[in-house]
Amino acid sequence: MGLIITFVLGLFILFGAFASYVARGHKIIEQFSVSMALGTLSMLAILELLPESVEHLGIKNWWLVLLCAVIGLVILKAFDHFIPDHDAHYAQHGHHHEYTEGNVTHVGFIAAIAVTLHNIIEGMAVYSIAEQSVTTGIMVAIGVGLHNIPMGMILYSTLHKKWNRIIMITSATVSSFIGGILMHLLWGYINDTVIGMLIAVTLGMVAYIVIFELIPMVVHLKKWKTTGTGVAIGVFFILISLFFE
Repeated sequence: MGLIITFVLGLFILFGAFASYVARGHKIIEQFSVSMALGTLSMLAILELLPESVEHLGIKNWWLVLLCAVIGLVILKAFDHFIPDHDAHYAQHGHHHEYTEGNVTHVGFIAAIAVTLHNIIEGMAVYSIAEQSVTTGIMVAIGVGLHNIPMGMILYSTLHKKWNRIIMITSATVSSFIGGILMHLLWGYINDTVIGMLIAVTLGMVAYIVIFELIPMVVHLKKWKTTGTGVAIGVFFILISLFFE
């Protein structure tokens, strides 16, 4: 039953991607998705990843949390140099500045990497909970799934090439199920310390995306009403998901 739940969990990514597909062709959807990513990932790091990593590793091992977070940040920075379509600058049109399509696509790639790793860990956690209590496992899966919906929207909106979308969205979708399979195969071998370290690594990756990619992009969007609404809805998704976990 745990494997079924983790499989269904990944489908929330597809639901979010479909929502963006329905509204495709509108530049505002892309800007809204980037803003929502900022709200979602910021709250995910502060309200979930940081507390969970400390819970698994212990407050006395705060240095290990910090070390693993730095490792995650460095890993994603290394990936940063090999991801295509990166334009570190923004285009200037008259008195307005906006990021190029290449830069938006770049954000989509690194977000997909971080989301995939995060969902593998979430899949492992949901599987272990579901094996002890199916009802609790379903409730936690709903909570995790709620913040996967905006992730699916983000990936579809920022990845413009067909095969980039297919590969990255598929990767993010099946990652929860992969996490469930890993936990099923390694049941009894993975302890709290390992899970805590993996969560802390993910924390570092998410921090990299928020600080070095999303904040600079959102600042230069110059669409404050769209930006504010997107950030608020991203925060809302995370807050709502906490009630189910």
